[in-house]
Amino acid sequence: YVLKQKENYDLIHTSTYSAMIPSYILSVLKGIPTLLNVHEIWSLNEWLEFTKSKGFFYFTEERMLFKLPFSVYVSPSYHTKKDLTKLGVDGKKIFVIPHGIDRKLFNPTMKKFRKYIRGLYKIGDKEIIGCFIGKPTVFKGIDYLLNAIQKIVKNTEIRFIFLLSELHKSSHENFVKKISNDKNLRRHIILAKYQGKHEFVAKIIGASDFVVMPSLTEGFGFVAAEAASIGVPVIVTKDTSLIEVVNHGKHGIH
Repeated sequence: YVLKQKENYDLIHTSTYSAMIPSYILSVLKGIPTLLNVHEIWSLNEWLEFTKSKGFFYFTEERMLFKLPFSVYVSPSYHTKKDLTKLGVDGKKIFVIPHGIDRKLFNPTMKKFRKYIRGLYKIGDKEIIGCFIGKPTVFKGIDYLLNAIQKIVKNTEIRFIFLLSELHKSSHENFVKKISNDKNLRRHIILAKYQGKHEFVAKIIGASDFVVMPSLTEGFGFVAAEAASIGVPVIVTKDTSLIEVVNHGKHGIH
């Protein structure tokens, strides 16, 4: 379709993964430079968790796609830039531009919803609220978090709100099963249901005393940035891009 157009273009801007090949072919045929946005690079284990039957194929395909020589690469973190260079991409072609967030929504005024959220989920005034928002997958560190919660709740009046993506259906079902089969976790964990607007995410964060992101891999970490913008402390894992988003001692703890 684009080849048939009479307009002249100065730049092709694309992203991973499906548009990479047609964008590259167009750039060669038209002699136009290409800019590729890369959020993160997945390991073989991540691809296998995402889809056991096709994981190795997608992993191999990803490695082959990054052999295509794009003109410029944009990554949201130095962590992703490092992963790109490991795949052979010239570091001089990679520009780090962090993602932005909506400051009109994610700001300290969202803390006013603390009372509303406590009432919604019947959380006591003296109970501490922890929060996890994201995919319930192995590489988001959710199993480590559950193990930690089991130890913490023995001596602390604390409730954890989990606002989970249901895109990874099997992972979500496994998480719900773990909670259902453990009386201790069931008493201290609240499974929140996404209410269709991103404002609900801001309300949950604003009502929390702290947010946990125990990711084993992360290309940027929107929730960490959103929590820091609201002024809620974030606990993050090292060796990911999260330490670029969360300033240790200022926005939370590494």
